Amino acid sequence: MAKKNQNNSASVNFSFKAMSSNASAETVSAVTGTISAFKLDMLIARDTDKKARLEKRLSSDSSANLSELKINALREELADLEKALAGYKAELVKVDSVRVKVVTDIMNAGAEKSAVENLFRVLACFGDASLNKYALKGVCTTWTPELDAAMTTAHSLKFSEKTGAPVLGKDAKAAFTSAMNIIKGAVRGAVSVPENPYFGKVSVNINMTDLGMLHETFVTGASLDYDKDKKTGAVSLKSSDYVLKTRVRRPRGKNAVIDASGFWGMAVNCIILHICE
Repeated sequence: MAKKNQNNSASVNFSFKAMSSNASAETVSAVTGTISAFKLDMLIARDTDKKARLEKRLSSDSSANLSELKINALREELADLEKALAGYKAELVKVDSVRVKVVTDIMNAGAEKSAVENLFRVLACFGDASLNKYALKGVCTTWTPELDAAMTTAHSLKFSEKTGAPVLGKDAKAAFTSAMNIIKGAVRGAVSVPENPYFGKVSVNINMTDLGMLHETFVTGASLDYDKDKKTGAVSLKSSDYVLKTRVRRPRGKNAVIDASGFWGMAVNCIILHICE
């Protein structure tokens, strides 16, 4: 598969390990077209999100403190996004029929639809990490209580009084093992596809280096936990412990849903290392 690759384009330029170097031009074209279709889907999702954020900034309440120059720049950016979205949607019409056939053919070979779609979305992320958060659906979009408990315990570290190095206690070690089993199972199920008319079997078993990177990048920072008295306005520390910031967003509100797309987006990088070159 060899085409010019640009971040805002649906074209691709890399080698998919499961695909034979002797694959026919027709097969290569079908797979390339399918990857392009899924990339267009994600480009549309990404820029639709950007559009919503811009529209929010331009709303009467949010734009009150913006200069006229800044407002005009945001409006121009919004117009560019709308133009790009129209272009993506027009391109998608051209390749969608190819995608439908390829996905159906692979499903007829015994694959789960969700795994086929996840695999192609991951392939479409090659070279454009801004799409990673949109790639994995199904099991890899959830943040289960079991995984939450494992990751929270694993990263509630104690540190050496002599060197400041992290010290893993018994509970933390058990939590790392639990997290490993959950993550490996989720990734394996997310993109496992049997041999089919287009390429060979795909099965991803992430290794300890992959897991290490997922843990290493899970914590993004730390802050202090303050409490403010509503009556007096006095501010005090809730505790003497740090509050970790992670790739998992926890919105407030009664019906708020935990957003783990940042974590699973990092897992996409691990998958790419196994299936592409």
